[in-house]
Amino acid sequence: MIDGAVLHGREGIIRLRLHGPNQTTNEVDAVVDSGFTSFLALRPETIAALGLPRKNVEPFILGDGSVVDLATYWVELDWDGAVRRVPVQSVNDAPLVGMEMMRNYHLSMEIWNGGHLQLTPRRP
Repeated sequence: MIDGAVLHGREGIIRLRLHGPNQTTNEVDAVVDSGFTSFLALRPETIAALGLPRKNVEPFILGDGSVVDLATYWVELDWDGAVRRVPVQSVNDAPLVGMEMMRNYHLSMEIWNGGHLQLTPRRP
């Protein structure tokens, strides 16, 4: 189970502990974004500080329908008691947790300032 909070009545936030390949770690508060279909998005300075290895450049369709090429890297992070290795896109915006990262989890949020957010693994 992963707990977070709802801030400003509308943004679900969870804290992520990220691991770089050279024993570097970083914690970020990431917005749960149901419109982002990939795993994670991080700022370029976070990616550089962690020394993440580059995977490739991939096209992504933005909310307005435009297509952009985004650099994609690999990151390891603590996720619900385990370490996962997932792709992460470099964006100049708030860190995002996308739908692919939350696959097979139930998301519940209290949509008010200070509300509770919880991700619970799907039961078989």
